Amino acid sequence: MINRRGFLGSIAIPAGFAANMLENKTLAGAAETLEAYGNFHSSPEEMAQDEDFWVHVQHAFTVDRSVLNLNNGGVCPATAAVQDAQKRYLDFSNTTPVYSMWRVLEPQRETVRKKLARVFGCDPEEIALTRNASEGLQILQFGFDSHDSEHLPHNFTRDTVAYTGTHDNDTAAGWLDQLAPEQYRSVLDYVGGDGAEAHWDLIRSILNHSMKTHSDLVSQGCSF
Repeated sequence: MINRRGFLGSIAIPAGFAANMLENKTLAGAAETLEAYGNFHSSPEEMAQDEDFWVHVQHAFTVDRSVLNLNNGGVCPATAAVQDAQKRYLDFSNTTPVYSMWRVLEPQRETVRKKLARVFGCDPEEIALTRNASEGLQILQFGFDSHDSEHLPHNFTRDTVAYTGTHDNDTAAGWLDQLAPEQYRSVLDYVGGDGAEAHWDLIRSILNHSMKTHSDLVSQGCSF
């Protein structure tokens, strides 16, 4: 079982990288920072106890120091460098929105994608720019309003990643329990189930593309 010291040690390098982005706001600077930390030879235990190192990391963020945040799974704080960049581009967008957003910024998306591909050593076609994490996923619970929905399995492409739902949705069992009778029947007709274990019928319908949540696998309802 991982202990506190081991946990802190395991995140030291990524945290240090984020901190150094304050001074290296370009992709070239990021690459230099990665190379520098690749040559860092302190053990995780030593880094976990290096207060000078962690003060540097702390200063990279603008979080409320009076609150201890242990939940970064849904929304995590951005570094000050990222916030500054967002504000800078927002200010520029509002100077002349039709021109600055559509004629200047939007055409740069492909340039950004190519630069990211070079940093990660992959083809630009392997980089997808989305507005948020779930935009690049298919969520089965969203699919039953239309037969043409991209969230239904018969419309999936080979490389699709699908979920029955996300942490923002109810569990599969809880969602099914709240459907109107005609909606419930329509869902069962689509996934081919008899209702005995309807949540499993949902999971099976996307089995070749899916990521399963623990609460769905144990048939947990919405009271979880």
